[in-house]
Amino acid sequence: MKGCLMLMGFFIFGGLLLFVMNYDPPIGVSIFGAVFMAGGLSIRKSTSRNLKRGKASFEWPSVIGKVKISELYDETDPEVSRNKRAKVGIIYSYKVDNNDYEGNGAAFDMKDVIMGLERAQKIQRSYPVGSQVRVFYDPANPAISTLEHGTEWSQYGKSLSLAFTLIGFGIICLGLYWKLH
Repeated sequence: MKGCLMLMGFFIFGGLLLFVMNYDPPIGVSIFGAVFMAGGLSIRKSTSRNLKRGKASFEWPSVIGKVKISELYDETDPEVSRNKRAKVGIIYSYKVDNNDYEGNGAAFDMKDVIMGLERAQKIQRSYPVGSQVRVFYDPANPAISTLEHGTEWSQYGKSLSLAFTLIGFGIICLGLYWKLH
C-alpha cells in the first residue's frame, strides 16, 4: 500500500513537473532540485536522531531483558534482484523500576531495514526467542531502548543526505542560472 501511494505521488509529481517544464523549463528544473534537497534534509533528520541515540546509548544503564519474538521476513523481489533480501523482527521485554517495557529491533538504525539474507540471519541467530539479553535504556525515557550500542547504517545516511542536499542545491542554481540568462 505504501509503495502504491509513493508510486502515485511520483507520477503526479512527474506530471506536474512536465507541465511546468513545458511552461517554464528553468522553474521546473529548480522545483526538481528543491525536491532533491527536501529528500536530503528528510534523510538527515531521521539519521541524526539515530546517531544521537546510538551515541548516547554508550552511557545508558542496562537491565536484563528477554527476547519474545525473533523472526525473518522475506523481502526478496525476484523482479528487481536475484539476491535474497530480508528484514529482521526482534521484540524484547524488560523491566525498569518495576515498570514493564517492550522494545523492538537490535539497534536504532536496524528497525524495518531490508538487508542481505545472510546478514539478517546472523542478526536473528544472535537473538533467539527466550534468550536473555542486555537492554540499554534511556534513563530519561526508559521506553527508548536498544540491544546494541551505536549505529551501523546511519553514517551512510548522513553521507547520502549530504549528497542529495548538495545535488539538489546545484540543480536549483542551474535552474536559476538558466532563468536569468
